[in-house]
Amino acid sequence: MGAGEERIRRKQGLGRLSWALILLQGFLGIGAIVGGGGLIIDPSGSLLHMPNSLLEHSPFGNFLFPGIILLLVLGIMPIVIAISLIAHSHWGIGEKLNLYPDRYWAWGLAIQIVTLLPGLQRRYSR
Repeated sequence: MGAGEERIRRKQGLGRLSWALILLQGFLGIGAIVGGGGLIIDPSGSLLHMPNSLLEHSPFGNFLFPGIILLLVLGIMPIVIAISLIAHSHWGIGEKLNLYPDRYWAWGLAIQIVTLLPGLQRRYSR
Protein backbone atom coordinates (compact mmCIF):
# COMPACT_ATOMS: atom_id res chain seq x y z
CA MET A 1 0.00 0.00 0.00
CA GLY A 2 1.38 3.40 -0.96
CA ALA A 3 1.82 6.39 1.33
CA GLY A 4 -1.11 8.20 -0.32
CA GLU A 5 -3.47 5.29 0.25
CA GLU A 6 -2.32 5.06 3.86
CA ARG A 7 -3.14 8.75 4.48
CA ILE A 8 -6.59 8.38 2.89
CA ARG A 9 -7.34 5.27 4.96
CA ARG A 10 -6.36 7.02 8.22
CA LYS A 11 -8.50 10.07 7.37
CA GLN A 12 -11.52 7.89 6.66
CA GLY A 13 -11.27 6.19 10.06
CA LEU A 14 -12.45 2.76 10.98
CA GLY A 15 -15.81 1.40 9.89
CA ARG A 16 -18.42 -0.36 11.98
CA LEU A 17 -17.15 -3.82 11.06
CA SER A 18 -13.63 -2.89 12.10
CA TRP A 19 -14.86 -1.66 15.48
CA ALA A 20 -16.94 -4.82 15.90
CA LEU A 21 -13.86 -6.94 15.20
CA ILE A 22 -11.76 -4.84 17.60
CA LEU A 23 -14.37 -5.25 20.33
CA LEU A 24 -14.64 -9.02 19.79
CA GLN A 25 -10.86 -9.48 19.68
CA GLY A 26 -10.51 -7.45 22.88
CA PHE A 27 -13.21 -9.48 24.61
CA LEU A 28 -11.62 -12.76 23.48
CA GLY A 29 -8.18 -11.59 24.55
CA ILE A 30 -9.20 -10.42 28.02
CA GLY A 31 -11.15 -13.61 28.72
CA ALA A 32 -8.31 -15.82 27.51
CA ILE A 33 -5.72 -13.91 29.55
CA VAL A 34 -7.81 -14.38 32.70
CA GLY A 35 -8.51 -18.06 31.94
CA GLY A 36 -4.98 -18.86 30.82
CA GLY A 37 -3.52 -17.09 33.84
CA GLY A 38 -5.82 -19.07 36.11
CA LEU A 39 -4.73 -22.34 34.54
CA ILE A 40 -1.06 -21.40 34.82
CA ILE A 41 -1.46 -20.42 38.50
CA ASP A 42 -3.32 -23.65 39.29
CA PRO A 43 -2.62 -26.37 36.68
CA SER A 44 -5.06 -28.76 38.39
CA GLY A 45 -7.91 -26.59 37.10
CA SER A 46 -9.63 -26.37 40.48
CA LEU A 47 -9.23 -22.57 40.64
CA LEU A 48 -11.49 -22.31 37.58
CA HIS A 49 -13.64 -25.31 38.62
CA MET A 50 -12.52 -27.37 35.61
CA PRO A 51 -12.83 -31.15 35.99
CA ASN A 52 -9.90 -33.36 34.99
CA SER A 53 -12.29 -35.29 32.76
CA LEU A 54 -11.77 -32.51 30.18
CA LEU A 55 -8.23 -33.83 29.72
CA GLU A 56 -9.19 -37.49 29.14
CA HIS A 57 -8.82 -37.43 25.35
CA SER A 58 -6.00 -34.89 25.23
CA PRO A 59 -2.24 -35.34 25.32
CA PHE A 60 -1.96 -33.24 28.50
CA GLY A 61 -1.69 -34.46 32.08
CA ASN A 62 -2.74 -31.16 33.62
CA PHE A 63 -3.91 -27.72 32.50
CA LEU A 64 -0.51 -25.97 32.49
CA PHE A 65 0.30 -26.30 28.78
CA PRO A 66 -3.32 -25.60 27.68
CA GLY A 67 -3.19 -22.53 29.97
CA ILE A 68 -0.02 -21.29 28.27
CA ILE A 69 -1.58 -21.82 24.84
CA LEU A 70 -4.75 -20.06 25.96
CA LEU A 71 -2.81 -17.12 27.37
CA LEU A 72 -0.50 -16.62 24.39
CA VAL A 73 -2.51 -17.66 21.33
CA LEU A 74 -6.04 -16.70 22.36
CA GLY A 75 -5.11 -13.99 24.90
CA ILE A 76 -2.10 -11.96 23.87
CA MET A 77 -2.50 -12.41 20.10
CA PRO A 78 -6.08 -11.03 19.88
CA ILE A 79 -5.06 -8.04 22.02
CA VAL A 80 -2.14 -7.38 19.62
CA ILE A 81 -4.56 -7.70 16.70
CA ALA A 82 -7.07 -5.27 18.28
CA ILE A 83 -4.37 -2.69 19.00
CA SER A 84 -2.96 -3.09 15.50
CA LEU A 85 -6.38 -2.61 13.93
CA ILE A 86 -6.76 0.66 15.85
CA ALA A 87 -3.23 1.92 15.14
CA HIS A 88 -2.99 0.25 11.71
CA SER A 89 0.59 -0.72 12.45
CA HIS A 90 2.72 -2.90 10.24
CA TRP A 91 4.26 -6.06 11.68
CA GLY A 92 6.57 -8.20 9.57
CA ILE A 93 5.69 -11.48 11.27
CA GLY A 94 1.97 -10.72 10.98
CA GLU A 95 2.39 -10.04 7.27
CA LYS A 96 4.19 -13.37 6.78
CA LEU A 97 1.55 -15.35 8.73
CA ASN A 98 -1.31 -13.72 6.86
CA LEU A 99 -3.08 -16.16 4.54
CA TYR A 100 -4.90 -13.25 2.88
CA PRO A 101 -2.17 -11.01 1.44
CA ASP A 102 -4.70 -8.67 -0.18
CA ARG A 103 -6.06 -7.83 3.31
CA TYR A 104 -4.46 -6.08 6.26
CA TRP A 105 -2.57 -8.69 8.32
CA ALA A 106 -4.63 -8.23 11.50
CA TRP A 107 -7.84 -9.16 9.63
CA GLY A 108 -6.17 -12.29 8.27
CA LEU A 109 -4.93 -13.47 11.66
CA ALA A 110 -8.30 -12.76 13.25
CA ILE A 111 -9.97 -14.95 10.62
CA GLN A 112 -7.42 -17.73 11.24
CA ILE A 113 -8.02 -17.70 15.00
CA VAL A 114 -11.79 -17.91 14.59
CA THR A 115 -11.66 -20.70 12.00
CA LEU A 116 -9.14 -22.85 13.89
CA LEU A 117 -11.09 -23.03 17.15
CA PRO A 118 -13.93 -25.35 16.01
CA GLY A 119 -11.46 -27.79 14.43
CA LEU A 120 -9.41 -28.06 17.60
CA GLN A 121 -12.53 -28.46 19.69
CA ARG A 122 -13.81 -31.31 17.47
CA ARG A 123 -10.46 -33.09 17.52
CA TYR A 124 -10.07 -33.19 21.29
CA SER A 125 -13.72 -33.68 22.26
CA ARG A 126 -13.81 -37.25 20.95
